[in-house]
This record gives sequence, structure tokens and C-alpha cells, in this order.
Amino acid sequence: MDEFVVPGQPIPQGSMRHVGGGRIVSKNPKLKKWRERIAKVVNDQVGSPGYTDPVAVTVLFQLQKPESAKRDYPTVPPDLDKLQRAIGDALSIDSGYLKDDAQIVEWHATKQYGQPSVIIRVVPLSKSYTKIAPKSGLKGTKPR
Repeated sequence: MDEFVVPGQPIPQGSMRHVGGGRIVSKNPKLKKWRERIAKVVNDQVGSPGYTDPVAVTVLFQLQKPESAKRDYPTVPPDLDKLQRAIGDALSIDSGYLKDDAQIVEWHATKQYGQPSVIIRVVPLSKSYTKIAPKSGLKGTKPR
């Protein structure tokens, strides 16, 4: 198991746009530096390559709480799945720690207010990994 703490405001990886020549870039100009920061922490701590087998990833995103926030939980953008997308690509494309982010077969993700940062925990999954089995006889929903 490896754990990484990356300081800074987490940046979501949202829509990408094609700029020609097979290049795709993010619409968010801060994303590249955020992914590079994650890759640096990963490579400084464990280097590359990391895992080539399936892994479970647990992440805790801590976001700066705006003064205007009325709730205890960050139920506003950035979306949790877009924050996760940036982590997956930083662990694979940017750092080489994972061969491919498709190796992430299990995600546990939380976002909360706190000191802006992300804590990333990566656990290799063994053959004895307990999978969640669907209920037998589970049937699809009927159309209305």
C-alpha cells in the first residue's frame, strides 16, 4: 500500500477539446500543473513504475470552504467524479506509477471542506480479493 499527500486546491478534469494533430487539451488551464504536482509527489516518494496489477484507490479531497457556503458538505462543483479523473490520469499518464488508470477497479472517494489537498491511498488487489457478488435472481427494472 502507498499513500500520498498532495497539498493544494484539487482541480477537476472536465471536458477536453481537440486542437488538431491528435492533441487533446483540457479547458481548465490549472489542470496540467495540478496533475504535475501529483506526479511529482508520487515519483518523489516511490518512483515509477508502480503497479501493473489491479488496484483499489481511496482518495480524500479537501476543498477550501467559501465564506458563502451554507452547508457543512461541499454539495457544489467540482464534481467528485471529475476530481477522480484527474487523479487517475496523474497516477498513470503523468507519473507512470500505474501502467493504465484502467487498473483502478475499485474507487472510494470523499470530498469535504478542509485544508486544500488530496490524500491518495493505493492498495494492490490480490487474487483473494473479496468481490461484491450480485444477488442471485436479480432482475432488471420493468419499463413503465
